[in-house]
Amino acid sequence: MFDQDIVAAMAMYPAPMNPEQHWSAAPQPAHVLAAVGDIQATATHLITPSGTVPLSTVNIYAMDQTHTTSKTPTWAIIAAVVTFWFALLGLLFLLVKEAKTEGYVLVTVDGPGMRHVSQVPVFTAEQRADVMQRAAYLQMLAGQARTAR
Repeated sequence: MFDQDIVAAMAMYPAPMNPEQHWSAAPQPAHVLAAVGDIQATATHLITPSGTVPLSTVNIYAMDQTHTTSKTPTWAIIAAVVTFWFALLGLLFLLVKEAKTEGYVLVTVDGPGMRHVSQVPVFTAEQRADVMQRAAYLQMLAGQARTAR
């Protein structure tokens, strides 16, 4: 009876694969040089959810859809009201401004038979600059791939 249970359990769980066979059969992924949102670039291809295309056949566009607003922070208004009674210099707190950047950057990839648009959210001016530089790097990679072709 005991042997039958072992045989039944072995039938339910197949023998594991040899790790060397498993890893040698899988294709090696290409090294990703740059990524913007869900767009990734290797040395030869551009990978998007819409498909993978040769880097030399794509055009990449970036459109800044962010806006920056400037306002007086709440703490500065409170400090101005509290210190107004002590000295008129407290009104200088009202000159304090803080900038807030929000929006997104649209990165568009046009290739033969495919078009992909990625909206990358941006919350600071530094993020906006980073996304725009990454898009410029993708454009440079595509240009190099075209000249190497």
